[in-house]
Amino acid sequence: MLALLCAGCGCRAPMNPPRLILLPGLAADARVFAPQLAVFDTLEVPPWPAFRKNESLADFARRMAGTLDTSEPFIIGGVSMGGMIALEIARHTRPQCVILIGSSRDGDSVPRYFRWFEALARPIPDRILGAGRAIAPLLSRQFNNVTPEQEKLVAEMIKSTPIDFIRWGARAIFEWPGAGELDCPVYHIHGDADRLIPSANVRPDRLIEGGGHLISITHPEQVNAFIAEYMKPQMNADERR
Repeated sequence: MLALLCAGCGCRAPMNPPRLILLPGLAADARVFAPQLAVFDTLEVPPWPAFRKNESLADFARRMAGTLDTSEPFIIGGVSMGGMIALEIARHTRPQCVILIGSSRDGDSVPRYFRWFEALARPIPDRILGAGRAIAPLLSRQFNNVTPEQEKLVAEMIKSTPIDFIRWGARAIFEWPGAGELDCPVYHIHGDADRLIPSANVRPDRLIEGGGHLISITHPEQVNAFIAEYMKPQMNADERR
């Protein structure tokens, strides 16, 4: 159970935290938030809605926003593509804040060579790309600073993600111009050794030394503390109203 520290005295006090909605990355699922699910009682990882061919990231997020219960105070965020979609969802809802975990405010932060790979893969049939997922263990090693167990988890998540969703998501990310200015604050934590979204391409509020692209599982203590830090001011603000 999450217990937040009282400002000044450091004692543990019961609070009523807002709902926390976190979205996984493109080739990931709720398992990428296992360390957060173990700590935050109000955390939810909703399933992706069915995507539509040629649908933009913004349109996908707008449809997903309509499936979420936003009647109570909530915070939304995500890892990688999940953070991008969280930003777009925030345009259509009223979250207290958005939390980016190894993510970006626009698709331009992803290195150009990944764009070339996506363009080259467009004419390749799904059955061939699907067979290529046999090399998922090799791909998982691109997520640097992971343990053998975490590397295995990444490979399993890649294999379990439908290839047509990966194909759509990669294109949607590269064509996404960004969510623009929002009516709520955005807080960003990032690894300084991230290869998929290099830290030099973004401006996070906090950098984790040695953190790669999956800091939610490789550096859970830092990520959990970051989330708790920005949940507490929101809860205090609610209590004052």
